[in-house]
Amino acid sequence: MTPPHEPENVEVTRQAAPLEIGEKLRRKREGMGLSLEDAAKQLRVDIRHLRALESDDVAGLPSPVFTKGYLRNYARLLELDPDPLVAAFDASQVDRQPPPLSPLTSVRPGPRILGEFPWEKVLTLGGVLVAVLGVAWIGKSVYGLFKSASHEQSVTLPQPGDNSPGLPLTLDIPGTPSAENGGGLTLPPEESGPVTPESDIETTAPELAVEPPAESAPPLRPEATVTLHFGDDSWVELTDAVNTRLMSRVGKAGQTLSVSGIPPISVVLGNAPVVTVEYNGEPVEFRQPRRGQVAKFKLGE
Repeated sequence: MTPPHEPENVEVTRQAAPLEIGEKLRRKREGMGLSLEDAAKQLRVDIRHLRALESDDVAGLPSPVFTKGYLRNYARLLELDPDPLVAAFDASQVDRQPPPLSPLTSVRPGPRILGEFPWEKVLTLGGVLVAVLGVAWIGKSVYGLFKSASHEQSVTLPQPGDNSPGLPLTLDIPGTPSAENGGGLTLPPEESGPVTPESDIETTAPELAVEPPAESAPPLRPEATVTLHFGDDSWVELTDAVNTRLMSRVGKAGQTLSVSGIPPISVVLGNAPVVTVEYNGEPVEFRQPRRGQVAKFKLGE
């Protein structure tokens, strides 16, 4: 008696699941007398995606998230239950997942040996530092000697309150012949002239240029609320007027999400026919895309 081969039967069932999906869709569409072009127009989907679904061409389909959305809408158009078809599609994706990556092992460096320390470089740098400090100390000492020698020369100048204009100005400079003979270097008296009182001098203050105040930035508009209702899975992205990304994620079927931001708010819907939009509690009718299912528009302009 030949024992049963259960693992092989399981594998055949998994591989046959996608074939049942495409065959079931094609037979149902042909039984309803509906052409592939008419189905694509009603769903507003590229005909290549529907042809790939019926022929089980996985390479011609987009990402699994968008593929399941196309599969649900196509099944509803053909009056089929979409849940078994989506479950069969998910099961067919199990064998196509990449193998898990093995974790990387980190290598820690070993202890540093004391004998490998660069003592020669440390000694060289220490010697250079001592030499620089010595040169700086010598330069400071020489500068102090020159400064003290310059203070030994004496200069005699008349006091500001002296009432004897016309006296000669005598400078005693050490080392000159006149200073050794008891004389000095005599300068001619300064001619005195009429002194103008400070009160008669007109002072004019410079005019200061007054700059006009800078224009203040216009006030920001109050925040608005956008609510999204998902009839099926769809990728969404919302950005407000100050370039703040309010949302960037995949909304699941039956889910409701709300965000608030400064209008105008830019909206991008990856699966527009399955998403209902509200702006501040009011429903929004946006233009459906002509090709594909991606819609882009702004709210609160």
